[in-house]
Amino acid sequence: MKSLQLKFPGSLEGIQWTDAAAPVVGEYDVLVRVKATSLNYRDYAFIIGKYPVVKPLPVVLGSDAAGIVERVGSKVTRFVPGDRVISLLRQRWYGGKLDAFKASLQLGASVDGVFTEYISFHEQSIAKAPSTLSFEEAATVPTAGLTAFRVLTQSGIQAGDTVLIQGTGGVSLYALQLAKRMGLRTIVTTGKKDNEEFLRQLGADVIVNYKLHPHWSQQVLELTHSRGVDLVIDVAGGSSVQESIHATAVNGEVALIGFLEDTKTAIDLVSVIRRNIRLQAYTTGSREDLEQFVKFLEVNPVRPVIAGVYDDYYTAFKVFEGNKTPGKIIVRTPGV
Repeated sequence: MKSLQLKFPGSLEGIQWTDAAAPVVGEYDVLVRVKATSLNYRDYAFIIGKYPVVKPLPVVLGSDAAGIVERVGSKVTRFVPGDRVISLLRQRWYGGKLDAFKASLQLGASVDGVFTEYISFHEQSIAKAPSTLSFEEAATVPTAGLTAFRVLTQSGIQAGDTVLIQGTGGVSLYALQLAKRMGLRTIVTTGKKDNEEFLRQLGADVIVNYKLHPHWSQQVLELTHSRGVDLVIDVAGGSSVQESIHATAVNGEVALIGFLEDTKTAIDLVSVIRRNIRLQAYTTGSREDLEQFVKFLEVNPVRPVIAGVYDDYYTAFKVFEGNKTPGKIIVRTPGV
């Protein structure tokens, strides 16, 4: 079989679709034929060397996949051949709070990931795919979708509250659609005028262009009559965190998701303490969280925004690198 391996970090020249050993299937394991995968910023960050992998190189990249069960071990009870399944980023996080042990086994970082034709999982480390979504759509669920779902369901916001969402990435677009389903008022920031009508059609109540308004928190305060928003979903990191804090209401929360900008930033603690603002980091979630999200999707017709579907990873990452179209980049596994 073939897999996408990161041979050396620094640029896209370090990745290669290459021959790999067939996966071993133990008595509690499930062999999955990968049908579609989704690109995340973490994958690109590994490639360019911005985020270090744990496993010695070469490593098979990828955390998000949808596929079909081909074979199960003799003691597997959760799945049968033919089941449609999705991956789980943190392979040991079955439920409960995250701890060091549960965080230690991450696809595409400390163990080989899902950018491959076949992969073997322990039966506890995957979930059934939503029956309402195609393989391409289901491949967006484990990281982008689940992260957005956890923020909106665990931050304590309620119907009628206001959430500010940054940008048009995978987490942000999922968050926008889910927020509208949950009865939240939405403010979305973007730096591209061309994206504004698209965001309105997707459900954005108000749009703020941060290129026209670099101190966009001032615009948010004007829009909320100086109150601020109940939740900010901050996917950029860096200098945007302080803007997020300024835009947040008393007792509100800034959900820290990503680091598109510099991973280091200075913040004004007085502005945090004075208004009792929570700064809360979010990662993807446990298998129980993922299964809860799948149940939500089964009864709520939320369809992920897909920017493009490709047949090879190099082309897909080049498109990802250009960052010109809102939505997720999908790769159909070659040969399927």
